[in-house]
Amino acid sequence: MKTVTTSLFLFFLTIAYAFAPGKHRLPGKWTIYNADGTSSGEYVELKNDGAYNLYLPGGKIGESGYYTFKHHVFSIGNSKDYVCGKNYWGKYKLRFFRS
Repeated sequence: MKTVTTSLFLFFLTIAYAFAPGKHRLPGKWTIYNADGTSSGEYVELKNDGAYNLYLPGGKIGESGYYTFKHHVFSIGNSKDYVCGKNYWGKYKLRFFRS
């Protein structure tokens, strides 16, 4: 009886976690791709402290700034006022899919 109870518990626990939303983390290096799927040679490094750097081919920093990620909305702002405008933040809704 104990084996059946344990098996049922594990089954229902597995079902419950199969439909639970996962936690998504953005920090790390993200490669930027061209429209044809090839790498552009650029990448963005998102840091744990909410800062980012965009690296150009060859490793030179092209841009830097700050980002936030809250309720599936990714917001990003450049630290240089002349790039997109002072206090301008781009906002993007992200959707994650499980494979």
